[in-house]
Amino acid sequence: MNSFGITDRGKVRRDNQDSFLIERIEGRDALIAVLCDGMGGEKAGNIASDLAAKTYAGVLRQRFSGQKLKGAEIPEAMAAACAEANHMVYSYSCFDSAYTGMGTTLVSAVMLDGRVYVLNVGDSRAYHITGEGITRITKDHSVVEGMVDRGDITAEEARRHPSRNLITRALGPDADA
Repeated sequence: MNSFGITDRGKVRRDNQDSFLIERIEGRDALIAVLCDGMGGEKAGNIASDLAAKTYAGVLRQRFSGQKLKGAEIPEAMAAACAEANHMVYSYSCFDSAYTGMGTTLVSAVMLDGRVYVLNVGDSRAYHITGEGITRITKDHSVVEGMVDRGDITAEEARRHPSRNLITRALGPDADA
């Protein structure tokens, strides 16, 4: 299996607030991949994304090493890792007013025994890429995604909507994500 990651700050921001980790689990046919994108323009988004990615991967790594996780247990382990990452970012933001309100999105895939489990918070997305095309497999936690789901606007209108960058969930800004 080959895995790789790359980030780009894009054309709008001065700084890249992305962090990602890809880790193979020794002795298992398993891989953890996580990408966090600091909330653009918010305080310390780069710190939030780094803390969240490292905490999330660390919790999963610990779960894999401490027990023989089965496929059915992976979603629960991912949710627990996500909650711990949120707790870490939120706690860190309480130490210094310069970090108050910092946050990040998160998207993760865990591969175990040929199956892939995906989790996302915010508007960082996972896609399934094959020779036949690209399919988005996550839903954004955003104002416009909710509008599309309710039928208020079309997906095409969402791409240009003035609130297209407003997310409804993130790690860090609140004690409970």
